[in-house]
Amino acid sequence: MQKILATKAALIGAIFLALMIPLQMIGGLVHERAERQRAVTQEIAASNYGRQVLAGPVLSLPYREEFDETVRDDKGARVERRRIERVARFFPESQEAEGRAGVSTKSRGIFSTRIFEWNGTLRGEFALDGRFSPERSRAGSTLVWGRPYLSVALLDPRGLTGTPSLQWNEKPLALERGSGLPHLAGGVHAAVPAF
Repeated sequence: MQKILATKAALIGAIFLALMIPLQMIGGLVHERAERQRAVTQEIAASNYGRQVLAGPVLSLPYREEFDETVRDDKGARVERRRIERVARFFPESQEAEGRAGVSTKSRGIFSTRIFEWNGTLRGEFALDGRFSPERSRAGSTLVWGRPYLSVALLDPRGLTGTPSLQWNEKPLALERGSGLPHLAGGVHAAVPAF
């Protein structure tokens, strides 16, 4: 009786071990495929675009403050012309974003991942009421205004499909690369007519 029980236990153990081999092989294949899916997702994300941040429109008014300053040194006193470059930035009084979001699938072999797309329009209305008081270092300094420009920042410009366009008072503007904004270099900007 003991011998039959030991034989049955040994047989069950051998069957268990024999079944563990294909289970381990299947588990290895599942792990390998999961790793390949992660790699394909990263590859597609790297070849398209990553996380997006959209900011704007922002109106920038560059200006230069000029003033004379008396400088004293070993040779006496002399007058030097100082120039300080600044940019005043304005956000829209009202802003509207509309668009259509969608999800598509990109594949590499048997692996696929989702890509999110947004086709949209941003509108902003700037209300410059003349109450802006530019920052000055000296009272009575002279201000020289530069060319204003409109910016839209996009963290990863590879996400743009087609040709983006900017309009100012219903007139198209010539786009340039880069947002022209500090800390958000990606995007587009365009010079606007003087106002």
